Amino acid sequence: MTNCRLCQREAKEKDGFCTYHLAAMDSLVRGYDAWKDAYSELTWLQYLTRVKQLKGTGEWVKEVIEFEMKKERD
Repeated sequence: MTNCRLCQREAKEKDGFCTYHLAAMDSLVRGYDAWKDAYSELTWLQYLTRVKQLKGTGEWVKEVIEFEMKKERD
């Protein structure tokens, strides 16, 4: 059994995320596609920064954002 990269839950997919973090990542990717249509010059990192600051952003999404932002910095 493989654990999620972000928590101790079982990872359901080969990318290493549990069901909840995988759904959060999928949501972020779909959202980025929509935001890119509206803001053509928006980078992935800029998008993540903006979404992280939104009041309604959930905890699992924020955890995935932190993970992705760390990957971008490394």
